[in-house]
Amino acid sequence: MNNISKFLNENQIRALEKIGDIIVPESEYFPSFSKVGCIEHIDSILEFTPEAELNDLKLLLNVLDKMPIKVVESILNLTYNADFFPQIIASNLRLISIALRGIIFTLYYSGKVGKNYQGINPLEIIGFQINRN
Repeated sequence: MNNISKFLNENQIRALEKIGDIIVPESEYFPSFSKVGCIEHIDSILEFTPEAELNDLKLLLNVLDKMPIKVVESILNLTYNADFFPQIIASNLRLISIALRGIIFTLYYSGKVGKNYQGINPLEIIGFQINRN
């Protein structure tokens, strides 16, 4: 796993996969985030991330990697319900939500899958295709 990214270490990749499987779990119709293997393309997103933001993301992922999945689920639920908190806390929870969900959904619906994935691409499942004239 440590050869996947030049920006994230193995623990940070593992945390992103854990978060991805919480946000995009396997269902009757869709494969889970980790099953698709799109994490292999994380650098295509992170290469344009400012260094300070990348460092913040790494710190967050290092912390989340050490937590049990139920705790991570609870933290993600807090980010979805940020409006119930004072503004100073709510704004940071929203930033965390936007950052994590943005990464997960961008990868999942990028059309890129892992080299070992044999299933149907999520874009094919939803019937999305780009028509270029």
